[in-house]
Amino acid sequence: MQAHTLVERLADELFEHGAWHRLGDELVREFDLAGPLLLSEVCLARALLNRLRAGQCMVLRSRWQETHKDVIHLCNVLGHEFIEAGYDGVHYMMKVRVRGAQDRVPRQDPMNIDYPEPRPMVTLDVSSYALDDPRTRDPHDDGGLAARLLSWFR
Repeated sequence: MQAHTLVERLADELFEHGAWHRLGDELVREFDLAGPLLLSEVCLARALLNRLRAGQCMVLRSRWQETHKDVIHLCNVLGHEFIEAGYDGVHYMMKVRVRGAQDRVPRQDPMNIDYPEPRPMVTLDVSSYALDDPRTRDPHDDGGLAARLLSWFR
């Protein structure tokens, strides 16, 4: 697939370098939706959803409270399964399972969708970056996407 738009090119880059996590008995992809140029996070989420196969899960990370409601609505429109959302004090994390064309979740009336509040969660940085001296590291570098272990999913 040839990417033509900035959102598609960024989604290709994220998909190529996205982190894999083992959560229970499944592998999950994690993507940070904080793209450059203030791209729409929900547009980027949709482009990433289009790249996963049916049955695969992904975790989307955002710094914006509204994004988890946008992802719930996106899942409702596309028929994918929104599993849960969490908040660690800085990032909102949303877990989504991709559904195949024959296995879509029935669409609900948008005015009656339940938007559960993200539950409190804990993230643990297990990279060597966490051991770096905080006085010498770049304060704008978050240690990379693969540096986080999500402890809130079962």
